[in-house]
Amino acid sequence: ARRGELCVVEGLQRLQPGVLSSLHRLVQDRELTLFDGTRMVTPERFRRMQTDLQLTPQQLRALKVVRVHPRFRIIAHAEMPSRINPWLCSESMQLFHFLTVAPPVAQNSQAQIVSMAQLLSQAVPGVPTDTVTALLSFAARLEALAADPEVAVATTQRTLSLRQLLRVLRRCTRYPEEAATTVGNACMTQFLPLDQREAVAHLVADAGLVDDLPPIA
Repeated sequence: ARRGELCVVEGLQRLQPGVLSSLHRLVQDRELTLFDGTRMVTPERFRRMQTDLQLTPQQLRALKVVRVHPRFRIIAHAEMPSRINPWLCSESMQLFHFLTVAPPVAQNSQAQIVSMAQLLSQAVPGVPTDTVTALLSFAARLEALAADPEVAVATTQRTLSLRQLLRVLRRCTRYPEEAATTVGNACMTQFLPLDQREAVAHLVADAGLVDDLPPIA
């Protein structure tokens, strides 16, 4: 926000309502108070404070008052709201302009899976075809698991985003012996309840993604 860069929020549906409320003030008002007392204000208010208080920008920064850069933008990714997680409400709808994009992997669309496999193989040179196929198989299984009303998956994500798929494949290319761990980290399984963690671990194993670490002597 200070440097005018692009902030990408991935997994907006996993944020708590209190976090969304803080984003509301930053997105719409361009102002935010951080936990350490730093105040982020709009460029207009920053200039008014300089004039009214007769302070230089350096003095304001010393008082923990910083300007939100005019070019600062936020792009947020989120899954579609579901019965289990109806996160899209009147408050969150005011935050952004929404665009609906089809998920990268559809569980019943073999043609889409083949097309996505080709795209990922081109985007990540050197990645084994088997790894791409296994990862897409896992992503489709994960989506099917999340859609099952009999399975408690309130805190798991329904799909892996394209960014996550690329990130996992790049790491699997560098560390092929940690494939299962890489996928588990992408799904943040360490923060899941035990039953959900085990369910995701079974999906990873069924897809053929395993760790091949050497034994510790």
